[in-house]
Amino acid sequence: RNELEIWLRSFEEFRERNNAILTAEQIEALPESFPCGRRREWRERSLDLQIVQSLIKGKKFLKIGDIGAWNKWLSQHLLDSNNEVCSLDFFTRKGDGLSTCNKLNAQIFSLQVNLNDLSFLKPAWDLLICNRNFDFFEDSFATLEKLISLLSKDGMIVLTGLTFYEDVEQERDMRKAKENSFFKEQGFRQFFGIVNGPLGIRSKNKLLAFGFELYAYDLPIEYKMIDRIKSRPIKYWAVFRNG
Repeated sequence: RNELEIWLRSFEEFRERNNAILTAEQIEALPESFPCGRRREWRERSLDLQIVQSLIKGKKFLKIGDIGAWNKWLSQHLLDSNNEVCSLDFFTRKGDGLSTCNKLNAQIFSLQVNLNDLSFLKPAWDLLICNRNFDFFEDSFATLEKLISLLSKDGMIVLTGLTFYEDVEQERDMRKAKENSFFKEQGFRQFFGIVNGPLGIRSKNKLLAFGFELYAYDLPIEYKMIDRIKSRPIKYWAVFRNG
């Protein structure tokens, strides 16, 4: 616990120095209104919201877990139909974590946890969302097995922001170099604990073997063209349906 608190203090100071803290009003307006210079990121996140809303359309009284909820921007949009929403993350700072509170997310149950240890969670959940963090778990597929065991009879797991690299080792080396540079410049690790790292084609096939359905994001044509020109891999989301 002390190790996490020390890391969080350093991380929060770094975020503040880089003007990354949002106001409650800014968070309430997400994803339609987004921070300057982050249009692409929030265009993708707005698709995450549309996807999740389409999956639960017409359903009521759901028990929903937003894992890696950050500032609860997604959680706040899932409160309709008397759903019970729980936001889980490392981060707690107001404006940049679970302590963020406005008229929407005041109704959300927020829980600071080590995302690499979800053993305390009990069944049964109707929807569990890994919010753009599947490759940041210590052991992504061990976590997935745990999450599947927590689902209700017709429960679902949604994974957002997935990227599968053809040359996963090259991507791993690039990330490692960035992490080393971050540590050298900032004096603390970029991530808390060990992370799984980039996903390759083997991970994609493993998700399919688990029973996940994979879908490419339906991005605007200009983004698709830029990605093709820059040889960027396609981004996916995935859903597992129990029963």
